[in-house]
Amino acid sequence: MRHLRALSTAIAIAACAAPAWALYKVVDANGRVTYTDRPPGTEGAQQTAVVRPVAPPTAAATDAAWPFALREPVRRYPVTLYTAADCPPCEAARRLLQQRGIPYTEKTVKTDSDARAFDQLGAGRMVPGLGVGSRQLRGLDEAQWISYLDAAGYPAASALPPGWKPPPATPLAPAPKADLAALPSAPPLTQDAQQARSRPRPAAAPSPSATTLRF
Repeated sequence: MRHLRALSTAIAIAACAAPAWALYKVVDANGRVTYTDRPPGTEGAQQTAVVRPVAPPTAAATDAAWPFALREPVRRYPVTLYTAADCPPCEAARRLLQQRGIPYTEKTVKTDSDARAFDQLGAGRMVPGLGVGSRQLRGLDEAQWISYLDAAGYPAASALPPGWKPPPATPLAPAPKADLAALPSAPPLTQDAQQARSRPRPAAAPSPSATTLRF
């Protein structure tokens, strides 16, 4: 009886100390605690006690909710992805961050308020954009983005908890009531549109001067 009471106490203490990114906590007959992403009853997961799975942390979670390799980069250099509708490079940017295992929040640039807030970040209006801490990058340049993520200390291989998903995208700025009746401003330039605008244009024919006009 005393042994069972001690085992129960050890399980309770271990439950309080369980890291938030573990999916299952298991306790063997000797009271040893391990963590696994394998559900009870599968090969290699010998459970005598199972705690309910814990939801993976979101991008806004506290430092303690992240695996050790991500705590410092997430705290010091949080990553924000800026996107717009009908933007193929934006989808490629999402894939890049997800394949690298970067926790991020996504902000959409749709309304006048969003566009003004995007301008105030000081790096132009091209999307996709990436914020790594206070550093703002515009246009998808994989080599550049990866170099900044490396410099921020994000691990080269994903350390995200199993099942982690980025939170749903939200507007960059809440639209004030005045914007609802206002005409929409020019949308943000996608990376494809920015490249098309930067191509050289053929020189226009010179307009006739006043001395060549006849009445």
